[in-house]
Amino acid sequence: MISIALFPCSFIDGATLVGELSMQLGLMVYTDGLLLDDIVQKHGGSVERMKEVLFGRKPPADRATLEKERMVNHLRRHLVARLRQEQGRTLFYGRLASLFTPALSSVFRVLVIDSEEARMVRAMKQEGCTAGQARRMISRHDSDVSLWTDYLHGRMAYDPVLYDAVIAYNERDVFTVTNDVIAGYIQREGVKTQETITDELRNQAVSLEVERALLEDGFQAKVKVGNGRVHLQVSSSSYHFSWLSKALAKRALTVSGVEQVTISNDAGILVCPEESRQDWLPGHAYA
Repeated sequence: MISIALFPCSFIDGATLVGELSMQLGLMVYTDGLLLDDIVQKHGGSVERMKEVLFGRKPPADRATLEKERMVNHLRRHLVARLRQEQGRTLFYGRLASLFTPALSSVFRVLVIDSEEARMVRAMKQEGCTAGQARRMISRHDSDVSLWTDYLHGRMAYDPVLYDAVIAYNERDVFTVTNDVIAGYIQREGVKTQETITDELRNQAVSLEVERALLEDGFQAKVKVGNGRVHLQVSSSSYHFSWLSKALAKRALTVSGVEQVTISNDAGILVCPEESRQDWLPGHAYA
């Protein structure tokens, strides 16, 4: 069973779109607000602080703490755990849609978009504002969500590369657009097996746990996981010392489900040959 992650372009009749998708496909709606509330209820903190760190225009005061990176990892781990527990069939709506990557093909990532002129017409009708005010609201929203996707993926919010499907209004009504989303969803669901979905979610969970472990020690790396094998891609400028690569491998191997680790730099050069859990058993020379 697969889910939908719908990114929030403003003034596209989003409420109607979400309502129709939820009703016709039997999807539970899960928004940014619900995600942040769940995190706070389970782990403490405040929603306001999380919003400030995640979506604020100012970067964290002390970048060395990796506060934003750790918070994003926390959100992603929560979403993957939720998918594993709920067995899919959720409509994720909001900026959280960008937290899902192509590694989770059981989440259908969708952008519904319209021309600026059409969005302005809706904004003026819904908000009772002037054309100039509508344009500024749209521009502000687009800028804010692009800051978010640029941080996560290095791309602007409406870049088609970020989505499995980009559906434009093209002067059609919201119900026709909804049908397009449903058609794409049904097609995706038809080619997914529960075994594949389970494997993807397990690998993603392990990947995020490895990322969390490294962040706790103040390190960052791109993590790929498959069948207990983990590959870390690290910055050439920061991770060229072999002893540090060994330390990263050892830390990754503390995560349950990780049996073997390799590390390369961002130039594709292998800087740490394969290490295995066996290598780090008590009494080993590197332990």
